[in-house]
Amino acid sequence: MTIHIYNTLNKKKEIFKPVKQDKVTMYVCGPTVYSDPHIGNARAALIPDIFFRVLQKEYNDVIYIRNITDVDDKISDAAFAQNLSVYEISQKFIDIYQNNMSSIGILDPTHQPRVTDNIPIIIETIEKILNNGFAYVAEDHVIFDTQKYEKYGELSKRDLDEMIDGIRIDVASYKKSPRDFVLWKPSSQNHPGWESPWGTGRPGWHIECTSMIKKIIGSDETLDIHGGGNDLIFPHHENEIAQGNCASETNYCNYWFHNGIVLVNKKKMSKSIGNVILVSELLKNETPMTIRLALLSAHYRQPLNWSDSTLSD
Repeated sequence: MTIHIYNTLNKKKEIFKPVKQDKVTMYVCGPTVYSDPHIGNARAALIPDIFFRVLQKEYNDVIYIRNITDVDDKISDAAFAQNLSVYEISQKFIDIYQNNMSSIGILDPTHQPRVTDNIPIIIETIEKILNNGFAYVAEDHVIFDTQKYEKYGELSKRDLDEMIDGIRIDVASYKKSPRDFVLWKPSSQNHPGWESPWGTGRPGWHIECTSMIKKIIGSDETLDIHGGGNDLIFPHHENEIAQGNCASETNYCNYWFHNGIVLVNKKKMSKSIGNVILVSELLKNETPMTIRLALLSAHYRQPLNWSDSTLSD
């Protein structure tokens, strides 16, 4: 069977050919564990679950990695609000996420690495990027220097103004360019922190995925497939490509696939407007297969508009 994949990197459908003849490596960005999973989280797990099953039919060895982000400012904020430790919050929602995904028939990945278990490899990856001349240290931060990486923007196909507009945080004084992004940042007493060559701190979001991929498949190996929601194309996946290529002599990843987000009555889910639909709530009244089919009722690359009739349809 010939498998075709729409490769976001080249904006076209391509014949899939893994790096190694009978082995496939695939990584998908998993949850940041600070709240209950919603239907957007479920769709982001379901699309690669189906792809994983297809690949297993064709290849003897399929390594599917889906990470767990258990270090994040949102997790810290949730811990403060509930008077719990960061580790108590993350473990609570890891358990809920795993149970919810299992309940709707999603297979366990081959590997589910947690950020907190991979700090040494993250520090090692940052050191490689620094030593290769693609990062700088400023005000106790380690920053990726996007001006040094000529192919920056190859995935999202954005120009400079669009990149700056797409950055979700204020431009910090320690950055040479608004596009530059954090690899390591200092931690206060209120946030988790680890010792590093740059002081006590924690990793930036983007470097976590790259480091965990390299630890599992090998530092100089090329990942076959990388997936995630299309809201991650920029800046997250764009930054992953940049730092991954600058930490190794090999190409970071050959194929990129992205699923569309879930809207509720044509609006983005938001706690502020009260339209977040939780998987656990749906499971109280619906069968798992009904939920799976509902999440597949639109083309996987397109947004899925969830309405009152979605489940009944």
